[in-house]
Amino acid sequence: MKKVVLGVTVVIVLVMSLFVASFASTKEEMTHRTITIVDSAGRELELPYPLERVVVLNPPNAEIMRALGVTDRIVGISGTIAKKPGYWKDLSKKPVMAARAHGEPDYEKIVELSPQIVLTYGTHPAVDIEKIAKTLAPAGIKVVGIDCYKIKTLFRDITTLGTIFGKVEPSAELNGFFQNMLKTVEIRVKDLKADEEVRVYAEHHGKDYTSFGPGSEWHEMILKAGGSNIFADAPAPYSEVDPEMLIERNPEIILKDVRRAPKMGYGITDTVPMDAYISGLRERPGWSKIDAVKNKKIYLISSSLGAGPTKLITILYFAKIFHPELFADVDPNAMLQEYYERFQGVELKGIFIYPEK
Repeated sequence: MKKVVLGVTVVIVLVMSLFVASFASTKEEMTHRTITIVDSAGRELELPYPLERVVVLNPPNAEIMRALGVTDRIVGISGTIAKKPGYWKDLSKKPVMAARAHGEPDYEKIVELSPQIVLTYGTHPAVDIEKIAKTLAPAGIKVVGIDCYKIKTLFRDITTLGTIFGKVEPSAELNGFFQNMLKTVEIRVKDLKADEEVRVYAEHHGKDYTSFGPGSEWHEMILKAGGSNIFADAPAPYSEVDPEMLIERNPEIILKDVRRAPKMGYGITDTVPMDAYISGLRERPGWSKIDAVKNKKIYLISSSLGAGPTKLITILYFAKIFHPELFADVDPNAMLQEYYERFQGVELKGIFIYPEK
């Protein structure tokens, strides 16, 4: 009997040894694996896999990473993220690697932190991704440009992030959420005739009388929502317009992109500054003649809603504003709440569009 027990013990030890050796080999292979992707800038990159240490400079990437459940891999951020602790919670406490999302990064700090990659914008005009990549290359740090804010490439960007972080199914789930919402808008506005499309003036946050024209994200958002941009003939995505021409083209809806003042967005609930700001717009010379002013159809849009991935939800808000009869049964606030709670893990609180009706 003792010999039999000894034999079984030997077999068990051998099997366990083989299992441990196999596991160690598999673990070593996983540690040294790489994955090849094409970023938003069209650069083919070979990245380490899995990624465990990542610096994220642009909030849209951080937002998608949170939706995928991988913020624990973020070791450094930008000041743009750090300045919103209410929304970003613990992530805002991470070391700051750049004053702003599209500002010049602190290369020495990044090298000291020793991340595997740095995530930033790929095609943002204010970001020189080639310069950042060239500067960090000697330290063996890859720079990946993923935009996550452009409508035409957002789904691809989400899929790319899902791939490099091994979260393919969650990325498909997020894409499905957005795609179903856009499909609802597309189906309901597709049969609108030209004279049924609402005339819209959308003003950029940078300077008064600067319109969103062709090539801008907002121009595309307006069209998708069943609106007609009164400055669709502008020479550039962002163009200063003639105030007299604006009055002559008589928009039915006015949308104002708000960034710094009045304060809007996550955690902001005071509407007094917003009312004062709208009053100021109404008092612009000649604006009393505009239909949008007469009918109280001026809307302030927070950057928390009109930028990044949430701009897809903004399209639903626009559609509801432009064509309330077609979207009477649709609640954009419910969709925004689902996005925040289901994909971001935060409570929906704040004013993102004003007035809401």
